[in-house]
Amino acid sequence: MSTTDLISLILAASIPLGMLVVLGSRVSSSKGIGVRAIQFVAISTIIPGTLLLAIMGLLEGEAVAATFGATVGYLLGSIAKFDERDNSKG
Repeated sequence: MSTTDLISLILAASIPLGMLVVLGSRVSSSKGIGVRAIQFVAISTIIPGTLLLAIMGLLEGEAVAATFGATVGYLLGSIAKFDERDNSKG
């Protein structure tokens, strides 16, 4: 097994693992699926999926950079939005 195959296998396995982590966390704490859980699932699928497609040669460098830029923008933008909402309650 080559290094590329091993990295691809790890990335592919991390996608369902991220979903299982969120599911296990939600079940053990008896909470519903909130915004942060949805964000974690989105990030834990987008990043490994993009890397996997890039390793397989299905995405060019520009597409990978754009996807990562959009992901970082989504994370940072949503953090600021929810922090403002939490502060208005107090």
